[in-house]
Order: sequence, then C-alpha cells, then structure tokens
Amino acid sequence: MHIRDKAFALPDVYPVTDTTRQNFVIAIDAWWAIVRPFVTQHVVMREARFYDVPEGGPFPNKDPRGHMGDPQLIHNFSNPGTNSSGALPPQVATSVTFKTAQRLRWGRYYLPHPARNTMSDKGAINVDFADALLAGTHELTRRDGNGACLTVFSHKYWDHQDPESIQVDDIFDVIRRRRYSRPVFRQTLPAG
Repeated sequence: MHIRDKAFALPDVYPVTDTTRQNFVIAIDAWWAIVRPFVTQHVVMREARFYDVPEGGPFPNKDPRGHMGDPQLIHNFSNPGTNSSGALPPQVATSVTFKTAQRLRWGRYYLPHPARNTMSDKGAINVDFADALLAGTHELTRRDGNGACLTVFSHKYWDHQDPESIQVDDIFDVIRRRRYSRPVFRQTLPAG
C-alpha cells in the first residue's frame, strides 16, 4: 500500500515524513482492531514497513520494489488475530478493492487467513466479515483531518490516485502460492 500526507489545504503531493508514517501506524491499529476478530488466532500481524518512493521513476523492465531502498520506518505490532473458530486453508484470502476515477488504476489488497466462521453456510464470505473489512479499510482511506491516508500508486505513471470507493464482495480468493508446502497428515491404503 502507498500513503500520502493529509492536512487541511495541503496539496496531495507532499513529502511523507516520519510523523506521517507514525500517523498511518495509528490508522493501521484502528484497521486491525476492527478486522482482527475475523482473522484466525494462529496468524500474527508482525510489522509494517515504510519505504520512500524514489525519484526518477518509472523504472521500465525492472521490479519497482527493488528500487525502494532501506525502510524509513519499521513498526512492530505482534498482534494476533482473535478468532478461535479455526483457520481456513492458508491459500484462502479476502480481497478488498480500491476504486479510483480510472478503472485501469484501481488497487487491491488481500487479507489472508480469515477464520472458519467468516464463511457462510453457502461457502461465501458472511456479511458481518465483509462489513468489518469495509469499516476497517475506511480507517486507512479516510481523508478528513490530519495524518496519512492510503492511496493507489501507479508504477507505470509514477503517481497516485485517491480511492473513491472501497469494495468487498462475498467471494473468497485463492492464492495458490500460500498453500501448505507439505502435508501434516498422509495415509495410504493398498488398493487391491
């Protein structure tokens, strides 16, 4: 995620400072307080890392993340999820979409490891969880007051757009690279 500074009468392109980063840590705390009751207790939110976007981009044919340099701030949280209903498989995640003014420049993040009771009896995301994700994510995108807010950054155009709306639907996403690498249990039986 990318952030920008926000303050009354401040242009939306303004250097991000240490104070801005600390203010966004407060927003992340507010987000996690709303979302963590729906995340399994086996998952711990460990840290947030803040990097400066380097000048001179875009960097064609290169991974932009490799150009971020050293972190400007690493904030440790060590806060586990609080849901004890059990975990869904690790490749199951929930997506949250940030709709901007231009369709091709929308953003998204994935929240991994929702708890078992976030699933409805039809195998979809239950409404309470979807509403909590919307409310929590709103804490990250709010542009009222002072502090920092989430924005959608374009590595192609090397600029950002503010989200106009947040969208959560009731379909779980599957991120295959997050699946277990080896079985915890395996049993065989002769077929003959």
